[in-house]
Amino acid sequence: MKLLTVLLEDENMQNLVQTNEAQILEAASVYDSFPQELKNHIAANLENFIGADIHETYENMKSFTEGAVFQLLHELSDSLVA
Repeated sequence: MKLLTVLLEDENMQNLVQTNEAQILEAASVYDSFPQELKNHIAANLENFIGADIHETYENMKSFTEGAVFQLLHELSDSLVA
């Protein structure tokens, strides 16, 4: 948290945040709605996640979620850099 405070106090960082405010707010909105989108997708496609037992089903959902979060963060960071 201390590092974040130092970064946000930096004038260059403040300028960067102000310049990209719309993109940052859009990314935050996408990130906030993402958990529900994941739940909806899994519920709508449950047959793709069901395994031989509850452990396998859990691992399938966990693996999908990890990949989806990685992809989301990658896309969000790419959009902020572009």
